[in-house]
Amino acid sequence: MGTAIRWFADNIPRLILVCLLLFIWSIDYKTPGDFTLCLFKTITGRACPGCGVLRGISAVLHLDLPCAYALNPMNIVVIPLLAYLFVRFWISNRLS
Repeated sequence: MGTAIRWFADNIPRLILVCLLLFIWSIDYKTPGDFTLCLFKTITGRACPGCGVLRGISAVLHLDLPCAYALNPMNIVVIPLLAYLFVRFWISNRLS
């Protein structure tokens, strides 16, 4: 019992990342609605430079790369950077 609890405690960051990826994957990136959590867009009505990145990540997880680019052209830079940071965190957490 103690080893199972220790394994769970040691792997909490990885489990959180996997749950986060599953949550992002479940987002319907093709929804045409104007629902947003962006404070800048809510106040000004204009899209900020980051608008569309979360739905773009969801589109990439669904292997819909043209849609990810259409949602926000910065996804070409942001998504590979986030993937690099994710893998780096995963590996560094695994080695320690």
